Amino acid sequence: MKHKHTALAMLVACSLSGFGAGAAAQSRDSLFDDDAAAPAAEPASGGGARFFGSTEAGVARSIDDPAHWSHLRWRNIVGAQGSGAGLKWKLGARIDLDAAYAGRNQDIYPPAVRNDQKIDVELKENYVDASAGGLEWRLGKQNIVWGELVGIFVADVVSPRDMRDFLRTDTEEVRRTQWAVRVEKFSGDWHGELVWIPVQTYDNIGKPGADFFPYPVPPTPGYAYDIAQERRPERDFANGSFGGRIGVLKSGWDVAAFAYQSRDVNPTFERSIVTSPVPTTIYTPVHDRITQLGGTLSKDFSGIVFKGEGVWTSGRRFTLTRLDDDDGLRKSQSFDWALGMDTTPLDALRVNLQLFGRSLASHDASMLVDKNETGGSIMGTYALTGNLDAQLLWVTSFNRSEGWLAPVLIWRITPNTRLRFGADFFYGPQTGAIGRFDSKDRVYGELRYSY
Repeated sequence: MKHKHTALAMLVACSLSGFGAGAAAQSRDSLFDDDAAAPAAEPASGGGARFFGSTEAGVARSIDDPAHWSHLRWRNIVGAQGSGAGLKWKLGARIDLDAAYAGRNQDIYPPAVRNDQKIDVELKENYVDASAGGLEWRLGKQNIVWGELVGIFVADVVSPRDMRDFLRTDTEEVRRTQWAVRVEKFSGDWHGELVWIPVQTYDNIGKPGADFFPYPVPPTPGYAYDIAQERRPERDFANGSFGGRIGVLKSGWDVAAFAYQSRDVNPTFERSIVTSPVPTTIYTPVHDRITQLGGTLSKDFSGIVFKGEGVWTSGRRFTLTRLDDDDGLRKSQSFDWALGMDTTPLDALRVNLQLFGRSLASHDASMLVDKNETGGSIMGTYALTGNLDAQLLWVTSFNRSEGWLAPVLIWRITPNTRLRFGADFFYGPQTGAIGRFDSKDRVYGELRYSY
């Protein structure tokens, strides 16, 4: 659901991605440590290997006409980690099999969508850690997390995402790993970090016709509509990414600043118009070269945790709807921000409040967004019993009447087994970041065993 023509779309699809993308999909579970998975295995200190993983059966039913199964998925995550010869290492992979796209729903999803989502294999973290010269090195495929707000990706500028399931997927599954070289230095209260990504990974937005493919704009009356194949940069060093981050922890304040230059992990949709044989607007997903400067902070005030993030971006282009512009895009500097608060007003009740927004330095009346976009979310988790929680998330725009309502029940059957039932209800105008999914309401269930 991240699209360039709307600020809220990127903030919700990227920012709330954990709530389900993003302000979209990090994860409802990870926000309050509700995940029933076994604790993550620590790297073995005495050599050898430790194996870990999970298996999950999940179903989802789209309830709007035509009602259909949108997931009949079996997800397996396997991994191992250990140490030896002065090194630590980790290996992992995810394998998905989804019967909803294997011979089913032929009238719902086009062949490209079914082929994309019926079988999916992706490498997770696969890296080696080493210490040398007072520095900590990590080489390989890894998650690089710079943001402070769990479930918000405003300052999480390095991580690409899998956006094919909107924001309902857990945070650790939304993030896609990057092949990277990372070096860190710790000195007292200070922490420094340098990152080089020689070959980038990008957001997985799926294929046109999928439930949550980020269509850039509604069709223009009198014109046919087509989405061309995504055009990704050549896989060479010239299109790599690099950046640095420095942070300090003083008097309970955790403050960090960073600079990062990359190809945008999220696509911009370039427009072209052909007049024959029929007038057609064609949109091609491409990836702009951008520079980002930002910072984060957090502080615990007697059990109430406040967090904030802000990022200035240059080089990104935003969608225009008027047809007199050659590529339908306008470059603009932008500032994204997010503020969050976690609190426990009652022993059984935990509450997360978040505000987020984007301001554009250069605005055009034909954009589908305002110069300044803001939104907010509230999520409450109530412990019905010792192992059963009820949770409710509401995300909304303050600029227009659109939003996402997501109730869920979480039953921790055992320390390693979790059963979850929930629903996603979307509302708003077709041109909205969330409202465009008004016909994608669904109910779902997931049973996960972790080891």
